[in-house]
Amino acid sequence: MPTCRSSGFFTEQLAGDLLPGAGVSQKIATGFQCNVIYDHGVRYEAIVDQVQTVGSVFLGLTLGCAQCHTHKTDPVSHEEFYRLYAFFNETVMERFPLPGFDPGYRDGLVVAKDKKADRPSGPATLVLKSAPQPTHIFEQGDPAQPGPKVATGFPAFLPVGDVRSPAAAPSRIDLAGWILSDQNPLTDRVTVNRVWQRLFGRGLVETENDFGMQTPSPLHLELLDHLALKFRRHNRRFKPLIRAIVLSATYRQSSRVRPDLSAVDAENRLLGRQRRLRLEAEVIRDITLQAGGILSTKMKGPSVFPDQTAGVLDARATAAKWTPSSGEDRWRRGMYTWHWRLTPHPLKPLFDAPEGVTSCTRRDRSNVPVQALALLNDSSFYTAARGLGGWSWKRGESNPQMRRRPFFPGVSGVLLHRLKGRCFWTFW
Repeated sequence: MPTCRSSGFFTEQLAGDLLPGAGVSQKIATGFQCNVIYDHGVRYEAIVDQVQTVGSVFLGLTLGCAQCHTHKTDPVSHEEFYRLYAFFNETVMERFPLPGFDPGYRDGLVVAKDKKADRPSGPATLVLKSAPQPTHIFEQGDPAQPGPKVATGFPAFLPVGDVRSPAAAPSRIDLAGWILSDQNPLTDRVTVNRVWQRLFGRGLVETENDFGMQTPSPLHLELLDHLALKFRRHNRRFKPLIRAIVLSATYRQSSRVRPDLSAVDAENRLLGRQRRLRLEAEVIRDITLQAGGILSTKMKGPSVFPDQTAGVLDARATAAKWTPSSGEDRWRRGMYTWHWRLTPHPLKPLFDAPEGVTSCTRRDRSNVPVQALALLNDSSFYTAARGLGGWSWKRGESNPQMRRRPFFPGVSGVLLHRLKGRCFWTFW
């Protein structure tokens, strides 16, 4: 999460390129809106994805129905959907050279095998750039049936905040201002609910991407509003919010199942106890490498290629090669692993990492036998296990049991008391 005010971070994601004196980081932030599956023949679908992402991420609204028609239970009308659509229809994606790249390389010529000159494109990312053009309402959501022309605008069901240029059609900066306005009751609630979901596994509003009329009511509405106001009063900074939650008695309670609580709340919706949550796909590998003493904590830099099972890329429509990284890069954290949407590293989908095809506001947590097989046979986990074993021998203990004793707290962070110790030695 950003260490700066989230309102500034959100504004940069929506309209960083339009900010006065926009720098490199502001322009790169708009790449958030470029994470769509973009096909030059179906640009319309990419823009619809951008609108729906803004709706689910910032407003907790599903906008799918309004794309085709006005629905009686949907707060956004068919016309208002295309007013939101217009904000992104008036943009194009362009390649933006990454910092540290030598432009002279881009201008150099390299003679290819066919003797034709080619211009290599160096490291770059996609960003948004304004490109005004007309927007039409598509009848029944069909781009082949353009209807009346519309300008950018906001849905009428929420009060309009301070608009920078009321005489002209609103820009993406105005859209960010409307989303982050103190008159908008949704954004802070949606953000706080997502933090709660991350910490407890389930949000106060269980349908975290849909705060609509047909969804279940919040379990604790007063608590949601209290946290949303606290978040706003702290200038939308995440650290004070997270600190308040994790220091609460609710978060710090035991996760042990109690029959008396299960009798009245079998699903633990009221949080009579803490929930046990399986770690995310990237973190499972990270903590294993950390326990084995081989995790690289290096920050920044290009994506890396850790070891993966042979044959994963064979099913690709276009040929690709996965060459494992060497040295320190081989053991970097999972967030730096190169991600192909169609053929991701096999450990990611196995442990429910999102595919990257659409915006993911909540990860599933499955528990299947093949996960255990992967942990036993993947080469990275095998290497980490050898590292952990080598660490125990370096301690110089002659008693095998004394050598093994630090394993449990070193891996789990929990002291090995007598009862757990008996089980540990039995299955060792």
